[in-house]
Amino acid sequence: MLKNKINILLIIVISITWVGESFGGAWTQKKGKAYFQLGSRTTIANKFYEPGGKKVDITTLGDYVFSVFGAYGVTDDITVFGSFPFLRRLTVNRIEGKESGIEYFPGDSKTGISDFSIGTKVRLLKFGSSVLSASLSFGIPIGDNTQKSGLYTGDGEFNQHLTLNIGHSFSGPLYMSGNIGFNNRTKGYSDEFTYYFEAGYKFTKKLLAIMKFNGRETLKNGTDETLGGAGGLFANNQRYLAFGPEIIYSINNSFGVNAGLVTAAFGENVVSGLAYKIGFYIKPF
Repeated sequence: MLKNKINILLIIVISITWVGESFGGAWTQKKGKAYFQLGSRTTIANKFYEPGGKKVDITTLGDYVFSVFGAYGVTDDITVFGSFPFLRRLTVNRIEGKESGIEYFPGDSKTGISDFSIGTKVRLLKFGSSVLSASLSFGIPIGDNTQKSGLYTGDGEFNQHLTLNIGHSFSGPLYMSGNIGFNNRTKGYSDEFTYYFEAGYKFTKKLLAIMKFNGRETLKNGTDETLGGAGGLFANNQRYLAFGPEIIYSINNSFGVNAGLVTAAFGENVVSGLAYKIGFYIKPF
């Protein structure tokens, strides 16, 4: 009974990672060029958006992820990429005293690898300073979805995410890029419509500031029994609009660092809290 109560109380943590299809916006890598990034993201939340959007208090849940991302230009028109969260730690605080029907819970944690994704981006058209491309990525379920308190590091399902991307560079240091997509999920999860937008401004040769918006809407065509555990990317029937700034500083032509924040404007079946991310990248060739 305790397991069910904890799952109902915490249900899902949203973990927003915008390294993946959003990397490079709509633009592909040049032939023979590579990009690698090592990053971390920390989310700590004690509030939750219920179905319908009402925000309620929950026991504090932490999500700590370390991941590596890589992209390589096979040709000027085709880029392959992959994202591997090689270490993920989920924690839920101890409960003492009656809280949402639970009088005592000793707390729990789970550490392991998380699901990874691989994909490709294809440039379809280039017209002036604008580009149109399409991306297809596959979520590979290698994480754990059996932890007793629902602290899953993976969802156990193989999904396919297709996006159509468009980007435009203005005459100056400003660019904009966005996409719309469809995420086909399996194992009882509902399919999703996704959307993304970013605008970047280069203040100096080394400093780039970006504002990002990321959202999804559920089609609610999954099964009611599929919840997705208490943490991670694995909620069923999520909908949200998340946003946040990011700063990228290029130390030289081959190496740089980035840092950013993410929060949600609204949501359903997601936590309410800040996500902090930091990383460094290298362009070896």
